[in-house]
Amino acid sequence: MQFTIRVAIDLDLFRLIQLGEEYFHEVSRWSSFSYNHEKVMKSAMAAIDHDDHIIFLAYDKQNNILGFMWGCITSQVWSDDKVGHDVFIYVRPQARGMEIGKALIIAFLDWCKSRGCKGVQCGANSGIQDDAPAINMYRSLGFGPGGRCFNLQF
Repeated sequence: MQFTIRVAIDLDLFRLIQLGEEYFHEVSRWSSFSYNHEKVMKSAMAAIDHDDHIIFLAYDKQNNILGFMWGCITSQVWSDDKVGHDVFIYVRPQARGMEIGKALIIAFLDWCKSRGCKGVQCGANSGIQDDAPAINMYRSLGFGPGGRCFNLQF
């Protein structure tokens, strides 16, 4: 299956909300949380309109969204140097294994480089599936281990 990567625009918001909800329901660690469509809409609109945030979409020839990556640029507490961060990345189950995630990450890396970032931090901690494919993808792009994510729910 062929796909194309592009930056999300306002007209993509409703489809992004649907995809965000798919992601939310697939991540079992969020099961005790509620999904707030309005908050997602406001957050996605802010990301689309903010220079230091980006949402990339992967879509097919029929304009179906296959996956997306939401990222941002921040500076560290101890430095003015910029660092890119993934907010999250999601590829629909039927589109996994086609290197869509890798293409989204590459688009994000290029965007971060073009904005003067000194590095990028991404993670594989959703718990959707075995993290091995994501970890291998990140390693193939030159990423190395950078810590662990721990979760505690009340």
